[in-house]
Amino acid sequence: MEADTHNVETKLKQAMLTAAPSTALGRQFAHAVAALEHRLSRRAELVAACSAQDAQVFQGWRQPGQRPVLVVANGLDLQQVQHISWQARLRQAQQRGYGIALFVGSSHTPNVDAARLIAQVASAMPGWQFVLLGGCGPALQRAGKPVLSANLHCLGLVTEQEKQLWLAEATVGLNPMASGSGTNLKIAEYAAWGLPVLATGLGVRGWNWQPGSDYLHVEASTASVSQGLEAALSFMQQGNAADHRLREQALQLGWPRIARHFGQALQSLV
Repeated sequence: MEADTHNVETKLKQAMLTAAPSTALGRQFAHAVAALEHRLSRRAELVAACSAQDAQVFQGWRQPGQRPVLVVANGLDLQQVQHISWQARLRQAQQRGYGIALFVGSSHTPNVDAARLIAQVASAMPGWQFVLLGGCGPALQRAGKPVLSANLHCLGLVTEQEKQLWLAEATVGLNPMASGSGTNLKIAEYAAWGLPVLATGLGVRGWNWQPGSDYLHVEASTASVSQGLEAALSFMQQGNAADHRLREQALQLGWPRIARHFGQALQSLV
């Protein structure tokens, strides 16, 4: 009865499987995904997406008179969150003598592309330590390019407790995405934990954030991300109001609240 569609898989698989060097099997698979997703979107009584942008795409595939696509945000287990202010993180970095830039990402192609960019930035910024959590780091190591520098730490899959440790210790959260769909849950985690965010516009998709006040906006290039990190500490000095505002926004993403919202939509079908 319900199609829970959190990303535009047609767009993701098209980018992943048909880019050069593509294969006939990859192109066939991308075509099959698109056909299946279009069919599900048309036939489902209720379709959910994680962002307004994705909801627009799905709505375009729906038939006239069908229910509008519902936007249901990604959620957090807020019981595990320990908020640390921008000011406290700034003091941590000053006491250590270096900042820690954190990126959390799976081995999904958009994340690996962002990790590759971060690796290039790391080699140009020895005064920072860069930490990659999740499958993106090992995928980057397997690829062998670019050459990984000593200040880039590819930790792979970690326990929830280890991830929470890095969320507490990091100075900034990175999300320099150049492609992808849906919303990035890491942005909600960064905000809830009090991490200032350095991201592309695509990296904060689905969030009503203003560049320069809510986050440090960068383009998906080595020069732009490097410049953003150079400005990060001064950005954090003026961030008390933004820190509080973003945390309050992230705290709206607890699973019980989201479940009630989605449950009400399902109940309307009965």
